[in-house]
Amino acid sequence: MTRKQALIDLRDKVKAGDDAGFRRANRAAFSTPCQDLALQLREEHCRHAYKGSLDAAKALHEAVLPGWFIRSLVQRGEEIWKVVIWPDFSIVGLEDMKAGTSSNPARAWLLAILEALIAQEGDT
Repeated sequence: MTRKQALIDLRDKVKAGDDAGFRRANRAAFSTPCQDLALQLREEHCRHAYKGSLDAAKALHEAVLPGWFIRSLVQRGEEIWKVVIWPDFSIVGLEDMKAGTSSNPARAWLLAILEALIAQEGDT
């Protein structure tokens, strides 16, 4: 499985709220044959963000997308959070923005991060 496919699988498990599938996909997305501490921390941050920790979502964001900007919005009627992230304040096109939505703000942030990581993998 390619890294891009592993990230897509992880994103899909987060969207579905599939707890067991999430754990497997999280390990696959953030593992290497020689697991290092940085990847273990990313896997842990991802797991805690999935469970609702904004601190973990922030830590993951800073680790994998340093310098990216964030904006969050909530649609009050349905309590749906939307998190939008983008790489550079001066050059913002719609293709540069990545978003995630969820009833949980940390999961919405996690989904936006995963969308950005998937886009960075290109078409390989």
